[in-house]
Amino acid sequence: MTSLAVKRQFNKTYTKFLNNEAKMKDVSKLILLVRENKNTLSESQIKDILEIPQSVLEENVVLKKHKKDESLYFANNGFINSQIPQVAEIGERFLKGDYDNFIFVEILEFCRNNISDVKPNIEYWLRNPEVALRDDVIEVRWQTEFEQDQSLFASILKRVLEL
Repeated sequence: MTSLAVKRQFNKTYTKFLNNEAKMKDVSKLILLVRENKNTLSESQIKDILEIPQSVLEENVVLKKHKKDESLYFANNGFINSQIPQVAEIGERFLKGDYDNFIFVEILEFCRNNISDVKPNIEYWLRNPEVALRDDVIEVRWQTEFEQDQSLFASILKRVLEL
């Protein structure tokens, strides 16, 4: 059972989705809330909530291109020197500056598919897609679809968090 305090935190974003008023910073906020509440939320709740930003990154946004030195920030968030080959490979791509939206989709998908293993480090790994959605969106593609999806996103949060 999710505590009332956690529900209150997510309710603000849920209401924005419900009223079709959400922006990319609100999608980013979902990731921040997962990071902050990783020890309170169940693995199932985390997986379901992270499906929302994963979908937005796959289908709705174009991110700015980063200079190689800016990419070091992303690489240093638990990716370089990782003992997990897939994670280390993502870190190498960040170091080379060889990435786009889909690297953040890969991160979210990896976290969702391996939640039991990554939960201790999830705070660092989720920081990258959070920051990308908050600071690096230069275009929202298919704005109408994003707006239409907001009711679906609201229903996911309502179901998962019992709002």
